[in-house]
Amino acid sequence: MDNRAKMESDNFKWRAVTRKGKLTLTADKKNVKVDWVEGSDQDITSALNYKGKAMELSDLSEYNGHLLSPDDKTGMLYEIKDGKHTKTSRDTELLGPGNTTKGMKAEWLTIKDDLLYAGGHGRSIEYIQTQEFQNDKGEVVSEDLMWIKIITRKGEVKFLLA
Repeated sequence: MDNRAKMESDNFKWRAVTRKGKLTLTADKKNVKVDWVEGSDQDITSALNYKGKAMELSDLSEYNGHLLSPDDKTGMLYEIKDGKHTKTSRDTELLGPGNTTKGMKAEWLTIKDDLLYAGGHGRSIEYIQTQEFQNDKGEVVSEDLMWIKIITRKGEVKFLLA
C-alpha cells in the first residue's frame, strides 16, 4: 500500500485503507482465520506529507478509549474514529529526542504500565556506524533512530534512548 498511498484523483492527498473483518481464533489457539467484509473498504485521507509520502499507517492500538495509528513517514500519531482521522497531539512525533525537524518513523505501538510506547525499527550499532550517521572522522553523530516515545494519558510525551 505504501507505493499507492498517494491518491490519483488529488495530487495533495494520501490515503490509508481500512477494511472490516472478523478474526477467528480456534479453541486450541493454533489457527487464525480472517473473513473480510466485502465492500467495507474505506479511505482515510490526509494532505500532510513528508517528501511526497504519507498515510503509511504502521500499527493500531486502542489506548485511553481511542484507536490510534502512527504514520511512519510524517511521524504523526492519528486517532481513527468513524472512518476518519484526527491528529492526536499538537506536535508531530519527531525523530530522536524530539529536537529534530524530521518525523519519527514509528512502526509499532504498545502499552505498558498505563503508558503508550511508540518506536521504530531501531538499528544495530553496525548500521548506526554507516555514513548516514557518521561525520568525516567516522564518529557517530546521530542515534535518532534508537529513541522511543512514551505518551501519557494526558498526551505528555517523554523520550527514551533504547
